[in-house]
Amino acid sequence: MSRLDKGKKFLATEFSLVQHWENHMDDKVPAAYAEKYKVPPNTRVWQVIGNAIEKPFPQKKWGDFLAMSPWFASHKHYLTQQVRMFRESGKLAVATYGVVQIESMESGWGADKKPWILNPLYANRTVREENGRTGRTTVWFDSFRALQDS
Repeated sequence: MSRLDKGKKFLATEFSLVQHWENHMDDKVPAAYAEKYKVPPNTRVWQVIGNAIEKPFPQKKWGDFLAMSPWFASHKHYLTQQVRMFRESGKLAVATYGVVQIESMESGWGADKKPWILNPLYANRTVREENGRTGRTTVWFDSFRALQDS
């Protein structure tokens, strides 16, 4: 049963998994990623992100990092599931989601920084493509695009 009065709608202005991401910042980098990209196996997730902030990765490397990280990749359908749930309530007015990485997400990066930088659809600060194309969070970018058509 809904706690909203009949006829009332809600706004979903932030429904990210930032707290979940935060719980994994001190995890070791996935072994397959470490092997493929010649990263020391004891490297922590927050350090890989810091490396991408310092010297942005090619899209493939960033995409592999996220796709090979079970704590991230296991949520591939998160946006689709959340928006479906919101819509099925019949009370959704607007749902928004982070689009681009902004300066405050990277400034002061360290082990204890809240990893908002993982949320946006576009990875414009952690990916630098030679062709000038803006980097993406490929794990769920296609889901986001599909939601625009549904």
